[in-house]
Amino acid sequence: NMLEAAEESGVAHAVNFEGRWLVDRLPVWDMVDEGFLGRPYLARVSTVGDLWHPSRRLQSEWMYRVEDGGGYLMGLSSHDIDFLTALCGEPEAVCANVKPSVPPREREDGSLLDVTADATSTELIRMKSGVTVSVSSSMIGLHVDRRVLEAYGSEGTIEITSTLMGGESASAIRAGKVGETGLHDIALSTRRPRSGVEIPARRAGSAILALALMLEDWLPAFEGKPTPRVPTLRNGWITQAVVDAARRSSAGEGWVGLAV
Repeated sequence: NMLEAAEESGVAHAVNFEGRWLVDRLPVWDMVDEGFLGRPYLARVSTVGDLWHPSRRLQSEWMYRVEDGGGYLMGLSSHDIDFLTALCGEPEAVCANVKPSVPPREREDGSLLDVTADATSTELIRMKSGVTVSVSSSMIGLHVDRRVLEAYGSEGTIEITSTLMGGESASAIRAGKVGETGLHDIALSTRRPRSGVEIPARRAGSAILALALMLEDWLPAFEGKPTPRVPTLRNGWITQAVVDAARRSSAGEGWVGLAV
């Protein structure tokens, strides 16, 4: 497979999980790596939007077909699965419910588009480290645009509140440790590309910035240097294994073990 071929040839390889470098996730990644949580117990991400609500216009039709790679488990939750794997270690087993949630959609010409991909999914994941992880997303929440990450451990709590596309104006981090009186604000990442190139001020700007930082951190790989934080094809394979297991679980297999 691709992973084996890349490792055997020594080719630098990466997967575009740029979400690790979002302005509200990069500081949390650092905090967890530095032991802020102590022993992690639970981590979860919940995302709700209205992109597939029947009152909204159709998106590109391929997104509604699971056979074409559509759905928000693959298109959105995969990034959350990868990030929580970066925080909590590798997954061991998955139990999930993955479903379209919306009826066939009417096109402008009156014909119907059959919906086979998921608008809503929830994955409960057992990690090898013993941490419990959950990831849920739904795109049928009318007038809602909310993304929340919570992480709880023996020494502290971390919470991110954001929107689907995030960004500095829409995101906040709060955290607290044992002995403190509650949660307090944590600064968002202020890191910018060393090139000084201006990030476009548009809806996807936060993702563009995150991707630029990821690629910047990947550059040493082309000189044969280690880039331990950059997600590789192995990380992509692990996330794909979780997605596949979630679909099997939802189809009736219950808890599905992972050989990763």
